[in-house]
Amino acid sequence: MKKLILAVTLITSLVISTSMAKPMVVDSPIFDAVNCEVYFSPNGGVTGHLVKYIDKAQHKIRLLAYNFTSVDIANALLRAKARGVDVFLVLDKSVPTEKNSALGLLYPTIPVLIDHTHAISHNKVILVDDTYFETGSFNYSDNAEKKNGENALMCKSVQGTFLYNANWELHKSHSVAP
Repeated sequence: MKKLILAVTLITSLVISTSMAKPMVVDSPIFDAVNCEVYFSPNGGVTGHLVKYIDKAQHKIRLLAYNFTSVDIANALLRAKARGVDVFLVLDKSVPTEKNSALGLLYPTIPVLIDHTHAISHNKVILVDDTYFETGSFNYSDNAEKKNGENALMCKSVQGTFLYNANWELHKSHSVAP
């Protein structure tokens, strides 16, 4: 009988404490991502995977970048544009003056805006065909590929791409031409 009373008391106190607990609040939207691929550098072939990713684009590419010196990625974006893909970039204000900037390869062939609003626009995001997104710490640079410890996550997720695209549009809205 004592065990039964103890069990009922424990269950009752657990139910009361659980019902009084605050519900979990999620500050950011949650989305499902399937078929994700994770890559690491240095020397992990991230640039090659990003080039393949861009080369598969059929309709639309949106890119946010803090650092952009990769000729390979710039050339992949130019190939996409030549195929008729709608390509548009928003870059950090440091890109026009950074050493070995790829901006000169891209602009004016590809529309580019520069984000002067933030201390730094530290985003690294590529959105493809409203279905795929790439993000992580990987800057679009040779140093990211060959010297730095970086990561890139590439996922198929319409929801995730939608959320990142909304953020891209926000940065576009306060950015200006180079």
